[in-house]
Amino acid sequence: MKKKFLGTWVMLLAFMCACDNKDVVYEIPGADKYTHVYLLQAVNVPNSASLFMIEGTQTLDYSAFYSGLTAPKDIHVRFSVDPTLVDEYNEINQTSYEAMPEGSYELETSESVIPAGESRTPLLKISIHTFGHIEAFKSYLLPLVVETSDATLNQELSVAYYQIVGSYAPGQIPRRLLNDNVPNAIEMFSYRDKSLVTRSEDGVVRSYPYDADSQTFGAPKTVANDWTYGFVPHLAAVGGDSPKFLMTDGAWLIWVVTWDEDGSTPLPEPSNFTALNRWLFTGGANIFDRLIYTSRTDGLFGRWGSDGSISYYQFNSDWTAYTGVAFRNFVNWSNQRIIFVYKGDFITIDEVGDMWLYKYSAGDYRINSPTKVGSGWDMYTHVTPFGDHIVARDADGNLWEYEFDLRGFWALK
Repeated sequence: MKKKFLGTWVMLLAFMCACDNKDVVYEIPGADKYTHVYLLQAVNVPNSASLFMIEGTQTLDYSAFYSGLTAPKDIHVRFSVDPTLVDEYNEINQTSYEAMPEGSYELETSESVIPAGESRTPLLKISIHTFGHIEAFKSYLLPLVVETSDATLNQELSVAYYQIVGSYAPGQIPRRLLNDNVPNAIEMFSYRDKSLVTRSEDGVVRSYPYDADSQTFGAPKTVANDWTYGFVPHLAAVGGDSPKFLMTDGAWLIWVVTWDEDGSTPLPEPSNFTALNRWLFTGGANIFDRLIYTSRTDGLFGRWGSDGSISYYQFNSDWTAYTGVAFRNFVNWSNQRIIFVYKGDFITIDEVGDMWLYKYSAGDYRINSPTKVGSGWDMYTHVTPFGDHIVARDADGNLWEYEFDLRGFWALK
């Protein structure tokens, strides 16, 4: 054991001396086993790049590296794009990327050198042309290949796959007017993707039926008039396939009511909630300040107003019984003005209008770290999903639709 430690210290001392004396070169036996040329950008598969749909060019980096301390001689490398590798990648990974069209990319150079005594080529640029070449929110793949005959090539890291998605430029994202008369609401959400439900501060609950032919929301129907009971009541719909309606009051009583197919008939008043009543807790008004339904596990997240944590509550399949708290998460949602579920994951909008995606792991009920997916959403008072799209209400009572797609970045201004 002592001999092993002594050998280690001798090698470390030799390395330190080499750092002080750059003219000294130490031969490492079998060095060719550990030295090779590779693309650093090939380490991540794929290399994701979100670009704006604008005129002009945007750039991506590429460069070849030498895995030894420094190159013993000039190492000449060649770069090329091989679109035929896209089909092979799709087949192996069960994806459906399209190859970047001709004319949409340009390499700064197809040849470069890792100079003797250095460890990499200069940092080079791929020029990407988006406007007029690719479609917004469609995923493309650009395979960049490196080759050399002056050194061993790491075949596993010889191809860098750039996944390119084009997003609309800030302020250029198209939207469509769905309704121009949505009175001020303190809540707004989709009911089974067949109507949009709002509740005003004076307790009026309105249902806006969706017209599939015109793809707009029609005139509202008042389905309740005095839902102002309790301290902080919340409304929610239970899933896309279940004609259920949820309500909570300030004591965190949860009421589950069977409603109709499209949300057009009047809601029963709380005094008429008889055999359908379900409850979680009694007492403790204002314990929770949000009620969020998640579709992946047919349950509810109740958000604490005091410490920022949220707890998950599991219900049985027909929502007639509460089965317990499955998991509690601590997330910093104190500054999140809007929270909703999109395709099973959480999306929030903070006070300055930035939009964040929190991926949700249904297996362990865990909410993961956020990714920024948009900006400028402070121009809306309410935002909620409707099918695959998103609808947003502005301060003037106009309702707008966005053909939402999380592959892009949603910069509204």
